[in-house]
Amino acid sequence: MTIFLRRFVDALLRFGDFDEFHFFYSGAAPRLDQGGLLFSDPRISLIPVSQFESQTSRHTYHAFHNLWSPDIGPWTDLRNRLSAVSFPVTGLTHTISYQSFLPRVLGTMLLGIRPWDSILCTTESARVVMRRWIEHLQASFLEERQIQLTFDGRLDVIPLGLDTDVFRPGNKAELRSRLNLPADEVLALYFGRFSHYDKMDLFPLLLAFKMVLDGCGQKTSLVLAGSESFHKYSERVRQFAAQIGIADRVILRTDIPEADVTAYYAAADLFVSPSDNLQETFGQSIVEAMSSGLPVICSDWDGYKELVVQEDTGYRVPSYWMECDSRVADYSGVSDWLANHFLNAQSVAIDVPAMAAAMTRLIGDEGLRRTWGANGRRRAQALFDWRRVIEQHIDLWQTLHQQAASAQQSPMGKSWFRPDYGKTFQHYPTQMLSLAAKVYLGPSREFSLYPEVEGFLAKDVLHCVMRCAADTATVGELEASTASALGVTPDVFRNHLLWLIKYDHLRLGSLA
Repeated sequence: MTIFLRRFVDALLRFGDFDEFHFFYSGAAPRLDQGGLLFSDPRISLIPVSQFESQTSRHTYHAFHNLWSPDIGPWTDLRNRLSAVSFPVTGLTHTISYQSFLPRVLGTMLLGIRPWDSILCTTESARVVMRRWIEHLQASFLEERQIQLTFDGRLDVIPLGLDTDVFRPGNKAELRSRLNLPADEVLALYFGRFSHYDKMDLFPLLLAFKMVLDGCGQKTSLVLAGSESFHKYSERVRQFAAQIGIADRVILRTDIPEADVTAYYAAADLFVSPSDNLQETFGQSIVEAMSSGLPVICSDWDGYKELVVQEDTGYRVPSYWMECDSRVADYSGVSDWLANHFLNAQSVAIDVPAMAAAMTRLIGDEGLRRTWGANGRRRAQALFDWRRVIEQHIDLWQTLHQQAASAQQSPMGKSWFRPDYGKTFQHYPTQMLSLAAKVYLGPSREFSLYPEVEGFLAKDVLHCVMRCAADTATVGELEASTASALGVTPDVFRNHLLWLIKYDHLRLGSLA
């Protein structure tokens, strides 16, 4: 579970007023040693996704939420095929700029999204992107194939959140001593991934900081901290700082322990983040800095525009772009997505002199830093604290739930998205077993099941099939006996029968 998912689930458990939380999983069941959060609350149930149909017939679900993706189509398809009642399905946007995202949006449009389903966009900027992707697909399919695509769902805006009691101002002197940072300097901080491919190019920031150093009498350093990427970009940043003669004023820290993240914010005096990449839709580090009481200098770009209030919580540096993406877009379907984003970002210009001027102004004005920082913290508390963000989720889910409850639904059963493995691959085996095939007992021994099949295969069913097969029997007879004893479907029986044959618990007599 990623840091964001863990924080969201924790906030949902703290501030959500639901009686139960059901987490559906595929594959092996989550284990306590993989993270204790899912085992920390008695309201949580961990349920194999193979039990979706039975669970939706047994419970009235308020909503289904995809924690880490706007790809809600597979879940709306599952609901429409297998559930006798409707309920909302929602999913959250993160990176929505890759070319591979287009077919994912198309899939959502084709998989039965309803008016009570919603893709949750973290900013209005992200909602505009989603709407334009949808319109692009609609226009292209109509022009190229004379097919009218519809999108019947919603696009709602709910921001990402944070705990403003965790990200808060602290004792700078103590924190700087602990982190081995200069005690008597004004520290500008960048915190985030070191990646020029899918985060931001830090060279313009270094150029701006050189201008600051050339014209500023205040003693200052730039702290660049965060996680390293596989491109080893931090070393390039170090080399560029040395190349332009400011290496002694740039402090690089990589792979920061999670326990130290809040300390870096609280130890700094101002925050700088000149994003230039299409993958950015929100700006989590921006709101973390604001919550920590820092004034923010950021690019006037993407979702950043909605986070920082100009000349009130910080300063947004102008950004410039033109329509010049054809060489990247033409080959995006067969090109590396990281490289595509890097090449596009190389044509996004952040105003270096304006960034330098904003940094110089804040470095030299402690009162302004204090005022903008306090304004930013109040804004973070009002808009981005987890309590407020979870409230927005619950309010939306309630609205969608009421709308879904008034709709009539009958399970469709079939969908193009559901593969028919049995018919498609029936020519693979030597023979597809018939109900007339005979089976008999093989060697007696304990069942040894992979953990991943829990919820798919059950030992009580396996034992029942073995008991019924004590005397030589046909597959059809075994199927009837097992269904009579346990009420299982033919599919469930056959999964268990074939597993028993696969592991030599049962043997075939004669193929019929």
